[in-house]
Amino acid sequence: MSLSELYTKDARVWVADPEAVWLGAKLLQDYKGEKQLRIEYEDGKEGVLQVKTSDALPPLRNPDILVGENDLTSLSYLHEPAVLYNLQVRFCDRNNIYTYCGIVLVAINPYQQLPIYDNDTISAYSKTVSAKYAMRYFATVCGAEAETQIEKKVLASNPIMEAIGNAKTTRNDNSSRFGKYIEIDFSKADTIVGANMRTVVFQAPDERNYHIFYQLCASADLPQFEFLKLNHPDIFYYTNQGEAVVIDGVDDAAEMLNTREAFSLLV
Repeated sequence: MSLSELYTKDARVWVADPEAVWLGAKLLQDYKGEKQLRIEYEDGKEGVLQVKTSDALPPLRNPDILVGENDLTSLSYLHEPAVLYNLQVRFCDRNNIYTYCGIVLVAINPYQQLPIYDNDTISAYSKTVSAKYAMRYFATVCGAEAETQIEKKVLASNPIMEAIGNAKTTRNDNSSRFGKYIEIDFSKADTIVGANMRTVVFQAPDERNYHIFYQLCASADLPQFEFLKLNHPDIFYYTNQGEAVVIDGVDDAAEMLNTREAFSLLV
């Protein structure tokens, strides 16, 4: 179709905006090569677009029926505003953090723990992105319920690495504070035989230090930790600088039990 057939009155477009990045609008006139186009934004306000050349025409919007598709290649128009809006709808309106783009999987960090990886889900999908869930997937498909001891150890490394390497930040309650590359080794029979991890390594207001410190403080009443002279994290300099020693919805004492159990599996 020609541009004059696409850019007609009431055609929906995306308009670049310095604050919102992209705003939805519609044309109030047919495009016939003019240098200016009258538009109406979604809030009812009108404006004028400068169109120096046909290449400067605003991107067209996708039909509503396609918005929220789980594969970006299904969209009629695949450009920056279309991709961003589709991801926004899936993430903000539908709580979907994953979207396909052909064979590529786009993942949006939800900045919180999501209960989306049970055994049924793992069995249904052949892709995951985070190293933690990838390891759980491999262990499940290789050993089902009867995991080998090596597989259990590989999975057990995660709560340990989170405890000593993750912390609360202003944007993420469980942010990795170091870079990590995990290499998983498989046998010819497709079972996990080992794994290697390479690490690549201040508390601002509303942030915490590493989780392990708060897990220890929350377990101060345990007899085996008595010699450490533990107390509430508000007391210690290394744990109180961010003035945010508690994470909503997180039980540090329970997390300490998970960490200790993980260590016991790695003995």
